[in-house]
Amino acid sequence: MTAFKSFEPRMHHSIQAQIKWNQTIMAEIIISLSLITLTTILSGITLQIFSNTRIYKKEPYLLNDGFTRIRVDFFLRTLAFALVCLTPLYLWVELVALVRLELWIFIVSFFVIPLFFASLPNLELQLHEQSKLVISKPLFSTKVQLHLKKPYQAFDRQTYQELLKLVSILPQYGIEQVKLTSPMFYEHNGQLRNFQTLEKLLMRHNATLQHVPAKWFDCILGKIGMRLSRSPQKKTGLEKINTNQWQTVTIDLVPASLPRGHHAK
Repeated sequence: MTAFKSFEPRMHHSIQAQIKWNQTIMAEIIISLSLITLTTILSGITLQIFSNTRIYKKEPYLLNDGFTRIRVDFFLRTLAFALVCLTPLYLWVELVALVRLELWIFIVSFFVIPLFFASLPNLELQLHEQSKLVISKPLFSTKVQLHLKKPYQAFDRQTYQELLKLVSILPQYGIEQVKLTSPMFYEHNGQLRNFQTLEKLLMRHNATLQHVPAKWFDCILGKIGMRLSRSPQKKTGLEKINTNQWQTVTIDLVPASLPRGHHAK
């Protein structure tokens, strides 16, 4: 009986010591994970600051860079974010949690996921830094979508000249069709603008034009973008633009391999 009584305090002390040890380990885990999270956030912010590694709200690529090269560049940008965001976590798992990570985890994290994100979006390009039109092209497609660089930007003479320049250049990149979907093709009173002059200018580049009212799913993102825009031109733009009417203009180009006299079908 006496031996049992003497053992009871030792057992109680051992339990308390174990609890304190567990609490200390848990606190260290929380602190280390917090530091990793903070490091990851700061690293991501740092990459976003510099133009060479930025992903969100980056300037459009230049058309001279080519469609393939910009995909490679965006893959490298995504890879950079994966490296700075996941490497601290993986080091913690290996060195602190003592969990052995399989090779496929690194392959998926640092190759498959960056490759997926690099191929997913329609990356934007422009003819030059002062361009008024932006080009976007899905992966492996021979069609591009053009849109104004700013939501309430005027479709002026310079814009038309840039459009004609793109019509003459894009076939060299394997592009066969150009689409523009915009409310700018309507007057504010709902009357469709005249395309005769543009059609004549396009004929000089062996290109043909067709236009139809845009389907609702073709312009829903454009409508949302214009409504959410904070552009200083928004107030005056809404007075001149009827955002409820959108027109899709399709320009068929002659492939670069065809003779110049051959008209697009």
